[in-house]
This record gives sequence, structure tokens and C-alpha cells, in this order.
Amino acid sequence: MVLRRLLGAHRLDAGLYQGYKTWRDQQGYPKKTGGTRLYRHREPKHIFGNVFVTTVLNALHAKNLTLTKASDYLDRLKIEDLRKLEQFYLQPDHASL
Repeated sequence: MVLRRLLGAHRLDAGLYQGYKTWRDQQGYPKKTGGTRLYRHREPKHIFGNVFVTTVLNALHAKNLTLTKASDYLDRLKIEDLRKLEQFYLQPDHASL
């Protein structure tokens, strides 16, 4: 984007810009092996802490929050992951994880 603006302002030679595009297109980028989302439901605990997460879940169960709003507060968890988070907090030893 910066190079396009420089080109448009006539501060960059078109040949240099085209050379950069050619070079960039020839670069090989290593394929990333994506990470697992197996524990996505636990991320809000690590980001916001137990107090916040339990407050949101308690408000959800007391019907003070909608499921959508609770999902938004908990880092936009998918509903399936939110249910897993609820189950995780029902386990007696969840604080140790």
C-alpha cells in the first residue's frame, strides 16, 4: 500500500515498483501447519482471568446476559466453545489448570 501511494505521488519509479512486485511474487513462503483449536474454550480464562469468566457465566445462567452477549464478552467464543467452557468450569479441579 505504501509503495502504491509513492507510485501515485510520482515519488517511486514504475520500473522499481514492478521489479519489487516480481521479486515478491517469486518468494516462497513456508506453509504453516495451523495450530490446534482444541483448547480454544479455555482461552478467555487465560486472557481475562477466573473472576471475569465466572462473572460472565453466572450472569448468563441468571439470564442477565444473552448467549450472544456472553460470547462477545468471552473473546467471541463460538457457542460450542462457550458450552465447553461452562463444562470446564463445572469440573471441581478447573482452577489448577
